[in-house]
Amino acid sequence: MRITLLTLGLLSTFISLQAQTLPTGTRLKDVNPAIKVGGTVQSGTTEATQLLTNNSSFQTVFKREFNLGQTTAYPGWETWTGLKQYDFTKFNQVVDYFYNNNIPVSAHLLAGPNTYYPEWFKTATYSNADLEGILEDYIKSTIQSNSNNTKVKYWNVANEALNWDGHYYANVADCKFQQLGWENDLSGLTGAAKVHQQHPVWVRKSLEMARKYTNNKIELRDYGTDFWGVSKSDAFYQLVKHLKNSGAPLDAVGLQGHFTLDNSSNDWSKLKQAILEYKKLGLEVYITEIDLADAAKSWSQDKALRQQEQYKQMIQAIVQGGADWICFWGLRDNWNLYWLYDQKPLPFDENLNPKPAYYGIQEGLKPSVVSALDGESTQQFSFELFPNPFSDAIYIDAEQEMEYEIYDLVGTLMEKGKALQGSMLGRSLPQGLYTVKVKCENYETLHKVVKH
Repeated sequence: MRITLLTLGLLSTFISLQAQTLPTGTRLKDVNPAIKVGGTVQSGTTEATQLLTNNSSFQTVFKREFNLGQTTAYPGWETWTGLKQYDFTKFNQVVDYFYNNNIPVSAHLLAGPNTYYPEWFKTATYSNADLEGILEDYIKSTIQSNSNNTKVKYWNVANEALNWDGHYYANVADCKFQQLGWENDLSGLTGAAKVHQQHPVWVRKSLEMARKYTNNKIELRDYGTDFWGVSKSDAFYQLVKHLKNSGAPLDAVGLQGHFTLDNSSNDWSKLKQAILEYKKLGLEVYITEIDLADAAKSWSQDKALRQQEQYKQMIQAIVQGGADWICFWGLRDNWNLYWLYDQKPLPFDENLNPKPAYYGIQEGLKPSVVSALDGESTQQFSFELFPNPFSDAIYIDAEQEMEYEIYDLVGTLMEKGKALQGSMLGRSLPQGLYTVKVKCENYETLHKVVKH
């Protein structure tokens, strides 16, 4: 954040004291069991205060709609009080609220560019050994404070290592940790796919440092990487491949998801493809900071309806790609004077009433039929799973024989066998949500399916 799988079937103010409209339909967190839905509460803000206040409207909406909570640990504004001196009080209060309410916690930013650091740090001079020690001390202190090593399930460790154009920061004036040097590319990519010959050492080192202090999920995050095939997306993918081949601890990638309403470059099929490509690497994928803003600030009822439809299409692509969770960058419009103010980017208005966007998100979260997903093995193949219109079963169309297993949501094996072209799966199973595991030679993938 810059401050200044395959699914099938259908599942059936600031906080004002004025009455809020209760949304109709299923709560966002309950629409699709295959994906978590969250909201961000930046520590130290009015939002955080409201979240921690018993019986506040903000707290009511958050607990009603979300089953994931994200908060921030920005060194420049929230946690650093001096060199290797920290105040995690506000950060830990939000972590504890989520944790005590059984809401999985994501913590945003342990290392990143200079934007997130205090001026005294950016202008000081350190040896490489001292700078590396400063980086590790902050990562260690944040994770170990308050038993966060177990309370926080998802750690955004390295954030925004790349510029908008896909190049790394040129000097320490933009990212002080660039001083730690560079390492040769191990991505294995060639030709045009090999964007960079080297990568900054600090990215790998920060991931390794974090793994020393927690066994929970470690995530690499960036902005402008949402659509497959653009220059920054290519560079980010290369960095991910490099880190994987370097043996760096990496469980997930985070695509930030800051979009502009009516932008012709919003190709949701490319968002879906980006998610699928990272899933092929065995990584979890999080869409971490979603908003859809009216950059022109010319809000109208027509724009509200267009936002509803575009949110629906966006979220559908995310679900179809198989993302593990999504998280909105806030809950309500105008929560941050310095971020998309008056651009109406979120599902709730300033008084926490649901906007048309809410219903687009609600609709987009529903499991839906999608086209074939290509997988990689010793032999390329594809397959489709979709409800058969002529029988109460799941139909599989495959180019070669596959083994399959069907599990219920608690992990009980319900059915297994071999699937040929035209196979009918799950004929005897009752209606419900299942996991289908399909194996073909060395390739294995999981998909959530719903039987009619």
